[in-house]
Amino acid sequence: MISLFRKIRQKLLQQNRVTRYLAYAVGEILVMVKGILVALQIKAGMKSRNLKSRENI
Repeated sequence: MISLFRKIRQKLLQQNRVTRYLAYAVGEILVMVKGILVALQIKAGMKSRNLKSRENI
């Protein structure tokens, strides 16, 4: 997956398509942020589940 992104980035830069490259870069950043937010949400859910299980003991 990383190699795919690298190929797209290199191709856009070689063709001097700066605006498309910037749009691609913003899209990639948004995907990364979304992944981090999902990971944080999963972590919070696991923590909540652990606290509930400790209360039941």
